[in-house]
Amino acid sequence: MQRHRPGHAVKMFNRAVEPQVHALHQYKNTVATRLPKELSNASVVFDIDRPKTFEEYVANIKETVEFDIIHFIHSIYGITDVEKVLKYCYEKGLGNHGAIVLIVNGKDDTFKLIQRTLGISYLDSEIVKIVRQNGWRHEVYRQEFYTDVTQVFEEESIEGNLLLDFFAHSQDFRLNGDPEKVKITLECFKEKSTFEDGKVLAKKHDDVHIIFK
Repeated sequence: MQRHRPGHAVKMFNRAVEPQVHALHQYKNTVATRLPKELSNASVVFDIDRPKTFEEYVANIKETVEFDIIHFIHSIYGITDVEKVLKYCYEKGLGNHGAIVLIVNGKDDTFKLIQRTLGISYLDSEIVKIVRQNGWRHEVYRQEFYTDVTQVFEEESIEGNLLLDFFAHSQDFRLNGDPEKVKITLECFKEKSTFEDGKVLAKKHDDVHIIFK
């Protein structure tokens, strides 16, 4: 926005809804360190409250705010009723010409193998079905990349355990999951990853869904 309107102050309001304490703290730290440098000529407000689920946020909302963009960056997995949440965002959360952006795991080899092992549902097809049933305008884009999963094999690593939880769609998976499934999941990473410069790299596909109002 600043590139298109040099010299003009950009006004933005950002509201974060995140149930995971560690992720929320990381976001707060990023805002505190990068905001002064990168958005010095902008009027930016961040609403970062306590950790909460989206359902808790909706139940306790005190004022109606219409957003230009609502995004779920690998965060739709923990929501029980995906259609209910998307309909709420589309009907009550988005302003005119707004968009909902969802990034979910694509059908890459790593995730497919873990999916079969743990019985994880594939949300990409569900999102497409919901969009069609509601007649929303919708586009899908695919991203391909390698992600560093080295720390997944380090039992005491906070980042590694969070990454393992992310792939397994289960909180504290290494600690509370079935030991045999944990073992097989780690073997999946080894089988489908490449090794480069001392790092374990897993090839990933992400699907980016954009729902337009």
